[in-house]
Amino acid sequence: MKISIAMATYNGANFVSEQLESFRRQTRLPDELIITDDCSTDGTIDILNKFKDSAPFKVKIYINEANLGYTQNFNKSLELCTGDLIFLSDQDDVWFPTKIEHMLNLTVQFPDKDLFMVNAELTDVNLKKSGLTKQGQIRDLGMKDSTFVMGCCIAVKKRYIDLILPIPKNFLGHDDWIVNIADMLNIKYIDSSIQQYYRIHGNNTSTFIANTLVKMVKPKITLIEKFSMRLHFSKISFFNNFILKKRYFLFPLERLSKETDYSSAKDALVLVQNSIKIYEQRLLVLKSKNIVYRVFNALQLYFNGGYNAANGFKSCVSDIFRS
Repeated sequence: MKISIAMATYNGANFVSEQLESFRRQTRLPDELIITDDCSTDGTIDILNKFKDSAPFKVKIYINEANLGYTQNFNKSLELCTGDLIFLSDQDDVWFPTKIEHMLNLTVQFPDKDLFMVNAELTDVNLKKSGLTKQGQIRDLGMKDSTFVMGCCIAVKKRYIDLILPIPKNFLGHDDWIVNIADMLNIKYIDSSIQQYYRIHGNNTSTFIANTLVKMVKPKITLIEKFSMRLHFSKISFFNNFILKKRYFLFPLERLSKETDYSSAKDALVLVQNSIKIYEQRLLVLKSKNIVYRVFNALQLYFNGGYNAANGFKSCVSDIFRS
């Protein structure tokens, strides 16, 4: 199996050398490293070229003519990869020597999966170990594993990635795009093995709450705090954003359901379509100025099962009295 690494860089001179050297130390070397640089203005390009000259595998460097932003920069890097299995790489982490070999073995153990994720230990800027992991932080917060979408922990089969690219230009987060669709298709496998360091510093592109060196504890929110949060939370704005994001997934799911052997694609498409429809109906409830129409629309949606996946009657009442 041919192995590619898709790496997106931008002003990474402070850390990128350590990540590149961790590729060189892999027990199973990659066959190619594809780097797309997003118009760096520091010494990143010089570091990349120096590594290219001595690397024991093929290295291709592409410099963007204009700054694309990290999502589209990764999109370009992924499109240029030719390997059967593609690893995504940030510029500031450090991989353990066994990462590629370990994840390659996962593809053999779970041939029905197309996307694989491993765990990462959180470190400070100097790679000082914290004893905390990304997956552990998520679980300590009481969140589901489905919220684990860390791009730098991913290896993905090319047959899948080719079908879901390009990432829409207005969609924020290459990893959200890749992992969310894989979740819908049930082709994602999460392995708890720690195979890299995730360096925490002031310029990380991800601001997710679990990316912190402080041990996460599920927050105990008081009734007063809940009331205060609700006063400042716009359900209409949240629902609009939710619908917009879900609509982005319609095209790739329609394509997957028609052109591929992904048996779950049609069911995933129906679920997304139904989800959009329900949230559009809930928006009608929220936007109703007349309380009689608001109650009628909410109860009609409730008895039609529209609140089954949203805390049932509690959400129905909430929609009636708060927008």
